[in-house]
Amino acid sequence: MPSPFHGIETASRALRAFQRSLDTIGHNVANVNTPGYSRQTVDLSTSDPIQYVLGDTHSLGTGVNMAGITRIRDQFLDSRLRDAFSELGRHSAMGNGSRRVESLFLDASGQGVVSSLDAFYNSWSALSSNPTDPSNKVNVQTAGLQLTRNVRNIYASLQGLENQQMSRASEAITKVQNLANEIATLNTEVRQSLAAGGYPNDVRDKRDAAVSELSKMIDIRAQEQPDGSVSVYVNQFTLIDSVGARDIASGYNAATNSLSDANGTYTVDAGELRGVFDSLNFISDMKARLDTFANTLRTEVNAIHMAGTNAAGNTGVRFFNDSTPQSGAVDFDIDATISGDYEAIVTGMGAPGDGSIALGLSQMRDRQFGGLGNKSFRAFYGDILSDVGRSVQVAQSNVDTQRAVIQQVEKQVADVSGVSIDEELTNMLKFQRSYQAAAKTLTIMDEVLQDVINMLRR
Repeated sequence: MPSPFHGIETASRALRAFQRSLDTIGHNVANVNTPGYSRQTVDLSTSDPIQYVLGDTHSLGTGVNMAGITRIRDQFLDSRLRDAFSELGRHSAMGNGSRRVESLFLDASGQGVVSSLDAFYNSWSALSSNPTDPSNKVNVQTAGLQLTRNVRNIYASLQGLENQQMSRASEAITKVQNLANEIATLNTEVRQSLAAGGYPNDVRDKRDAAVSELSKMIDIRAQEQPDGSVSVYVNQFTLIDSVGARDIASGYNAATNSLSDANGTYTVDAGELRGVFDSLNFISDMKARLDTFANTLRTEVNAIHMAGTNAAGNTGVRFFNDSTPQSGAVDFDIDATISGDYEAIVTGMGAPGDGSIALGLSQMRDRQFGGLGNKSFRAFYGDILSDVGRSVQVAQSNVDTQRAVIQQVEKQVADVSGVSIDEELTNMLKFQRSYQAAAKTLTIMDEVLQDVINMLRR
């Protein structure tokens, strides 16, 4: 037979279940504006009935139990959001790098490579018209110095930016490791809480936020395990598992977009780290093209200049410094002989008033050269400027696209996991009335039991 206290116990269970439901609703309302918070709900289930015999075997319900507190999340949307964060991180880093490269090539002052290249050609044209005028030779010397200085300065700035990006790559790898360690610590907290019968939903929210932050740095795949921990993979590398966080490779090769250590090589396909690699590759390409510009200019100008004879009767005089192998833009300069004495500049084949060499050098303005892909020096450098500007535009377009994707997915996540005040207030009213009904039931049961006790005392 059921106990006389059965009704009280049933009502008490209901009170406890409805109280926890109201507590959870209050927790949701309190965190309506908390970033990354996931709505929680109390899972109610019918408690096991009791069996008793009264002639036949009968079952009697025992009320309600709180089966657990569930955190509302959609793993598919979480994965999409992490992928979008990774792409945004990549394109943002690449865009920042491209804009900084672009600022190095801006010619707002009128003293950049394009204007100094035009001034260089113009000075040779003026010298060809009057080869005996010393001021024209000084102008050629000055124009050569300005041109080489501008090329060297841009190259040096690219080297400085390259060093900064290399530091950013190292900092990004360190941040990835720190986030991995944080996630591993949160994994331990989740496992311990679940093992003790708890509901670590808030810790899981904190862990998800850390995983999302990690996805901004590097492309990852996250998978929750049966014990509640999250395993994180970076392509072929297991960064976090049930044991803890592993040390990510600190060595990198931007050219192959990879990390490597003694255990292997792992590609990086997205995230801020990949964007930094992209920037380093872009800067390396710009440096290589400046090297081609400087080396070809050396070769072509020197070939013409060395064929003539200067006022001192010397032939084979270089206008630009040169070496074997050629050194590129890093030390591009006019030859020491020319910088030391403008009279060493060659104007022709040696006859007084001969400006044929100077004329040939001025006519290089419109010539196309095989070393430049059959383009003139101005067109070749113009292509560099165009590619830099195009890189900035493409990166910004990709950033805008990924932000739109993130905004769309975040709205979907909010629809699933976000807190709706209207819905919570509705649930609050429902459980408040349920609590009141259970309390009334408990009061009646208590009064009935009291009557039974009083009857037995007579």
